[in-house]
This record gives sequence, C-alpha cells and structure tokens, in this order.
Amino acid sequence: MSCTEIKGAKALTQQEEETLTWQTLDNGYRYSEHTSTYKGVSQRWVLFFSEAAFARECKTLEKKIQKEQDEQTKAWWHLGNRIFKCREDCEAGIQKLAKVLTYHTVTTDIQLVEKHTGRGRPKQGSTPDVIGYQVIATLSKDEEKIAQVRNKKGRFI
Repeated sequence: MSCTEIKGAKALTQQEEETLTWQTLDNGYRYSEHTSTYKGVSQRWVLFFSEAAFARECKTLEKKIQKEQDEQTKAWWHLGNRIFKCREDCEAGIQKLAKVLTYHTVTTDIQLVEKHTGRGRPKQGSTPDVIGYQVIATLSKDEEKIAQVRNKKGRFI
C-alpha cells in the first residue's frame, strides 16, 4: 500500500455517519462500498462496521478518557498549589500541561498571591506584598474531540 492509499483508507474510516450508505449484514455487521481510482487503476473499498467491536472499543475509550481525567486533575491540582515568582513562569507551566491533553480542555486563570511579609501580626492599615502568582484551572471533557474519536470506532476496511 502506498502512502496515498493509507491516507484514503484513514479518511474513509473517519467519515461522518450521515455521509455513508450502509447495507446491513447478519450478526451486527454493516458495510459501505466505495470506489476510487489510483494511477489509472479502479479500486473498490469496502468499509465494515461491527456493533460488537464498536461496543468493545467505546468501553476502552471511556477507560482512557477516565484515566486521562484522573491524571490531569491531579497534575492541574499540583500546578494550582504551586506559587510562581513571575507571570511568565506561570504561563509556561500552563502551556506544558495543556500540551498533553487529548480528550479534555482546560480553562485557566492566573491569580495574584499576596501575603504580609515579616513575623507576627501585621500592623493595622498595612498592605500585603505580592509574593507570586498561582494558577486556577478547570478541566472539562472536549466532547467534539471525543465524538470524532468515537466516530472511528468499530470500523475497518
């Protein structure tokens, strides 16, 4: 198979459900036929969908999503408890963690952390000093990405 054929096969498995015409088979299978021409040669591609494979792969996908959510919730909690000296360091920490998100999105806010310096009770009317910056993050599922990935499940050529 050439690189072009592989890209065509990948695009075919990622097509929206509404754009495909399915023919029903026994045992929970459906198929859709497609023709294409590559270097003057006519090709017939048959895309299959299996209900059992779809259910199995969706179950695995849900486990992956839950695992990512647990790991990322913990990582963002740790980032939120850290106090950064400057705003740029805070933004760099956000970018580093946001890169690895696959099935989730994050909404962040950078908050100033102010405290009184020195020991003991502060004098009346004294203003606190800025000692750093802290991240406030909210993690949520990216339903659009999840739907795109779920759309490919249970299909094979």
